[in-house]
Amino acid sequence: MFTTRKVLPTLALGAMLMAACTASTPKKEGEVENPKPEKTGEHNTPAPAKKLTLSLDDLKAYEIKDGDAGKPIEFKLENGMTGWAVKMPQQLPMATPAVSDGRLFVGGGFGSYDFYCIDAETGKMIWQVRTTDDGPTGAVVSGDYVAYNTESCTLEIRLCSNGELVWGRWLGDPLMSQPAIADGRVLMCWPTGGGFGNATPALPPEEQHPEDEIAPDKDGDPVPQTADQPKAVETSSGAGAVKRGTIAQGGITVKGEGSHAIGCFDLKSGKVYWAQAVPGDCISAPVVEGGIVFASTLDGTLTQIDLKTGELLGQKKQNATSAPWVAVEDGKPEAICAQRETETTVVDGKEVQVHYEGWRRFDRGSHAQGDIQQRQSADYLDRRVVAENAYYGSASKSAQDSGVGFGSAPSTAKAGDAEQNVGEGSIVGLWAFQGSRPLVHKGKLYNCLGNTVSGGDTAGDKVEWELTYRPDRKERLLSPPAAAGGQLIFAGLDGAVFSVDSESGELTHAMKLNKSFVFQPAVMDGKIYLCTQDGWLIAIDTGDEALSGWSMWGGGPAHNGK
Repeated sequence: MFTTRKVLPTLALGAMLMAACTASTPKKEGEVENPKPEKTGEHNTPAPAKKLTLSLDDLKAYEIKDGDAGKPIEFKLENGMTGWAVKMPQQLPMATPAVSDGRLFVGGGFGSYDFYCIDAETGKMIWQVRTTDDGPTGAVVSGDYVAYNTESCTLEIRLCSNGELVWGRWLGDPLMSQPAIADGRVLMCWPTGGGFGNATPALPPEEQHPEDEIAPDKDGDPVPQTADQPKAVETSSGAGAVKRGTIAQGGITVKGEGSHAIGCFDLKSGKVYWAQAVPGDCISAPVVEGGIVFASTLDGTLTQIDLKTGELLGQKKQNATSAPWVAVEDGKPEAICAQRETETTVVDGKEVQVHYEGWRRFDRGSHAQGDIQQRQSADYLDRRVVAENAYYGSASKSAQDSGVGFGSAPSTAKAGDAEQNVGEGSIVGLWAFQGSRPLVHKGKLYNCLGNTVSGGDTAGDKVEWELTYRPDRKERLLSPPAAAGGQLIFAGLDGAVFSVDSESGELTHAMKLNKSFVFQPAVMDGKIYLCTQDGWLIAIDTGDEALSGWSMWGGGPAHNGK
């Protein structure tokens, strides 16, 4: 097990996840409460043909009662939908599961050393493995290979069939984004350390004892592991193919300058094809479309790299606040990203900064095309609004960071740059940050800016409808939507799970649970699969077979709907 920091016990962590943040965040110079400007009509953005609001205040939350870890609990909602819920041993924040061949692949959560394969129909465990480091991200599945990285500090590739480790690479600490898979290659971003001469730092020399460092359960007790899991993994080194079943480290040459790198590895062997420097960790994950790797980094830079050769095609600071969605028109891929604009205005005689957000297109060289569209006030990008989020604020995030050994964000995370761009500066918050990511579904463009979602044509010339969820709230409540069968499916920090018709914006399904959701759901075969902030995996059978096709975060292993 390879780690550079001690995992400390954290008591009553699960109880803090739903608590309101009562500590105020000190203002930085020049900051005041954001004024409430109306959505601007500038930048040639058309007005929506139909405006809707949704609150679900009258919808009673279904209570999923506590149970034994690892044992599925069946339930039936008032709307007639059925499902199951299973509590994981450590009750930690969990990322989007991946669905493949009737199985779910999911990590045990931020701080966990466990990765699971679970029957998608029943919730029963098929296999469980111990990861080499803590904090598995969302899983990515391609064929019989499942890829994920641990927040500290390793990319791992395993067989879906039995969990066998195919290969791994120790990359760096922390890893806050998830991998992507395309054309038999794995893409991953990691911190190069800045002072390592464009080479991945070596593993810590001291012997590690993961059995002494495993994150505790909610009562502070170490969680028992399966007896057949190895306590250590053999290491190898170099940029070539990795010996099967081992973890490689070092030997990667990074082109260019930057605090991080995006690397390309052979899915089956771990061989390094190329590594390109970028100025920060990716927002969510790299995205692959049309033989090009697209990435938005947390500082707002948009980067494009040739998948096959590693040639840098474009890299430009654009204040991007989400991973790109790549739309292909006339054979040419264009990145569509959420974008922040910050303006200085005068309030009570003082100059202050006000944040806005919209979406924008970018060409192959990462140059902006046209004006920002659907620009709106974006209080949810203000660091104080993020910190004071009533459902997931700074108190919970600080406890979770401390639970894995972070008293504060390390310099390698570039958290200051991220906080300036997206308002988030904690490690767990950046690990979970997805932003206002747009998507294209059935030929239409959908944007979810904060808590406002809209649908229109891909050119941005027409907005057919716009729906705002809980318009009284400043903080971001909704995950980016999943898209399946002509519907958009959302999960919220407040426990809401709902879907809307993609053509009209009208509500199609709605329910509430006594849980909190940060990550985007997966949707397959009429079922919505969700992970919670307190370590539960939940399946809801809608009975709507049209709801299918969004098998993991971003819709597929390349994170562009496939």
